[in-house]
Amino acid sequence: MHMKKVFGIVGLSIMFSVLAWACSKSNNEPVVTLLADEQPTALASSLETVINAPIVVDATTTTDVTIVSFPSFITTDYFGLVKVTSEPAKTLDSNALCLNGLEVTKAQKEKLTAANIAKQSCMEANRVILSNLDRELEAWAKAEKARIIAAAKFSLDSVLLLYNNGSLTLAQKAERNTKIELSRNDQITALKGRVQEKLTQATARLVAAGKIRNCEELYLNSVKEILSAAQYEKWIKCQKEKYKRI
Repeated sequence: MHMKKVFGIVGLSIMFSVLAWACSKSNNEPVVTLLADEQPTALASSLETVINAPIVVDATTTTDVTIVSFPSFITTDYFGLVKVTSEPAKTLDSNALCLNGLEVTKAQKEKLTAANIAKQSCMEANRVILSNLDRELEAWAKAEKARIIAAAKFSLDSVLLLYNNGSLTLAQKAERNTKIELSRNDQITALKGRVQEKLTQATARLVAAGKIRNCEELYLNSVKEILSAAQYEKWIKCQKEKYKRI
């Protein structure tokens, strides 16, 4: 009976020791729970959505339609300015504000730099495809705008001719000119919608966007592996907002 008590006490001691060690380990390594929109797959999919619905800036009589092919942040080395342990902090620009309070080892920094180089190489050809397609579409919109303006000018000149030969009163001339100019401006404004429609129909563009998405997912998975769970969580909670510009 005495030995059973001894073994019982020893067993309890071991159990409590294990529990104490587990609690201590848990305290030293905080549990990190990432939200769904902080996972590489979700972020890359969000980026693809943004690329497939790019910002299209309206044309006016004096400016042309412009397309923002892809968010500028994907060409940026996110961790180029990250603080390395034992090195002085660097001044952060707008692209690196999500690095505030983040510190990595020299080995981590080297791996992050290599991961970014691999990403840029992976994306490069498809970024060129996107840019070329979008520049072609901008050129089409510019030519369409020139056609609209030329047609309106012809109509305005015709009205002026009618007025000069006495076929129209001054009030009639002004009324016709207003209608022509309003129609011209409406057609120019509508160019944005026509460009957006063509963007959705450009199969080569969709394919390129999908490949860029895959490159970004590979990169984010690399970052997730290089950083500790706590480091990744700290960075991505800020950085993820860049992927949501639609």
